[in-house]
Amino acid sequence: MIPAFLTILQVMFLTRYSASFIMGAQRRSFRNRLLPLRTSSITTTPDSSNAKVVVKRSRQSMEFRKGSQLVFQGAVSYTTGGEEPPQMADLVQVLVEQEKKKSSKKGAKNMYKHVSSPTTTTETQSLGWGVYNPKSLYRVRLLCHTNLQPALSNELVTLDSHNRLRLILENKISTALATRKAVGLPNTETDTYRLINGEGDGLSGLAVDILGGKVAVIMSSATWCQIHQTTIQTALKEILPSDFIIVWKTTPNRLKQDGWVEADDQRREEQVAENVDESIIVRESGVSYMTFPLHGQGQKTGFYCDQRDNRKHLASLCSGKRVLDLCCYHGGFSLTAKLLGGASHCTGVDSSQGAIDICNKNSKLNGLEDDIFFEKGDI
Repeated sequence: MIPAFLTILQVMFLTRYSASFIMGAQRRSFRNRLLPLRTSSITTTPDSSNAKVVVKRSRQSMEFRKGSQLVFQGAVSYTTGGEEPPQMADLVQVLVEQEKKKSSKKGAKNMYKHVSSPTTTTETQSLGWGVYNPKSLYRVRLLCHTNLQPALSNELVTLDSHNRLRLILENKISTALATRKAVGLPNTETDTYRLINGEGDGLSGLAVDILGGKVAVIMSSATWCQIHQTTIQTALKEILPSDFIIVWKTTPNRLKQDGWVEADDQRREEQVAENVDESIIVRESGVSYMTFPLHGQGQKTGFYCDQRDNRKHLASLCSGKRVLDLCCYHGGFSLTAKLLGGASHCTGVDSSQGAIDICNKNSKLNGLEDDIFFEKGDI
């Protein structure tokens, strides 16, 4: 029996993981069969720098062959492929040793060395390609797996490092777009959704939200994204319609953990400085929202696209019930519960007066200004 009084936090705990599991399964089932290998006008010249990261053969390396994307420091045996070790955000080929070596003594520091010219020939097997970070526990974020994308992996061997990354991004973004179309996004009721969902779409540290069918908000939480910002934006522009507005945002705390020293504040401010107060009206499940993605401030991309299924699920439980929406931000759960679910009463609370002001505008936008109450409060 569902209680007559629901809180958003209770429903989110119940639904978050099941929704994530279902969408994850959908993505995996579509990813490898929707699109042929995307080719683009890239010059095919051999790469002068062939940095490689060789990982130890273990149970963990088996997971990499299955699609695991994060190579931790302890999994690395050595780096090779040049006089100098790979640098921050270099695109590297990841290999696994064919023979399992004896593990080091317990308690020994798990360090590895760069070997410019191995004295003995060690048999290795390609796992894929990824971006290197010597300052992070995630030593490599794999972006292309040889077993899962053999055609793309083989194509990358013929390119230089810049064009390798560009081809990976164009293929991943194209596949993500086709996957969303396969599950009915966008549609007449929803023009706002998450296009790139980090590891879920094979691009660890990168998220892209489509707002109102005309703005793409990129959210960077990894150093490689910051260093390759231009390449990411170029790839996105290549895939999306030409009239899309591209906005770049970051999550400073995660970037700091990933070894990034913030040095691009001025550039980010310049990117979002023009028409910062312009609102973009977006639709999700038939509910309209006022968003400000061009503004430099605000929560992440400006709209919680990843909560769409949770909002709809909550609405299905709300007929005739009273709903308390804590940390309501722009009122998404309250509005959906009332408009789609037929809740008898909704109250939204947020500590930000700016958020409450937008909640009130959103309720008016949907003709619900007399049916939902929003107030500022510290919970």
